[in-house]
Parts: sequence; structure tokens; C-alpha cells
Amino acid sequence: NSVRYMCVSPLDASIIDLQVDPKFSLTLSANQLSTPKTKALCQEGSFGDPENPPCARLVLSGTFKNLTATDEFDAAKAALNATHPAMAGWGCFSADGGGDHGFFLAKLDVAQAWLINMFGGAAVISASDYFGA
Repeated sequence: NSVRYMCVSPLDASIIDLQVDPKFSLTLSANQLSTPKTKALCQEGSFGDPENPPCARLVLSGTFKNLTATDEFDAAKAALNATHPAMAGWGCFSADGGGDHGFFLAKLDVAQAWLINMFGGAAVISASDYFGA
């Protein structure tokens, strides 16, 4: 699933900001992985470096969406519970917000993606191509 679901708290400074201005970007780097290939390309050394273009970086840009009381809440709950069942104990899966921190489910509503994974410049990827991949 290409949808970026998350469990967040309204006490977090980033979430406070996103509730005022929902523009949102999320950056992922192959440097976060620890496979032999990513180590060779991304870890500092004779050729590898986290800023080396073949060390892939993906930036997803769009808007922050609170999923409380939406048709998508159950899908988000199922997706997150499948990979992060501990979130249930935090109150993330309560339809009316949960726990001491008021956790709720949200997503990045992707408008476009920016990918660099080779020399020669980055690719700008439309939302339809991102979700179609």
C-alpha cells in the first residue's frame, strides 16, 4: 500500500503546525536501510555517501489529512494494526481519539513525489503514477 498512514498526537509541535497549514512533505532515504547494496552506495567511504545520487531519496509532498470520522478510518486502522499492533495500546485505533495524548489517525495525501536514484537529476512523479506503481 502506497498510502502513508500514521498515528499522531495533537500535542506534537509538528501536528499543531499541520493543523494550521496542512502542507506536508516526508523524506525517505535508502540510507535508512541496511542491505549490502545500500551500504555500498550510501555509507561514507571511497564511493558511497548518503548524498551520492545512487543512494535513493524520495520526497512525498501533499497535505495532512485527519482521518477521524472519515470513510478511510477503518482502512487506516487495519493497515497500521497489521504492522504496528502496539499502537492499539496507545489509543490510536479509537474512533474518537485516544489515550492521554489524544492520538488520532492521519495520512499524507500525496500530490507528487520527487525521486533521485541516479546521476542526471531527479524525477518528479505525479500522484497517479506514484499510486499506480
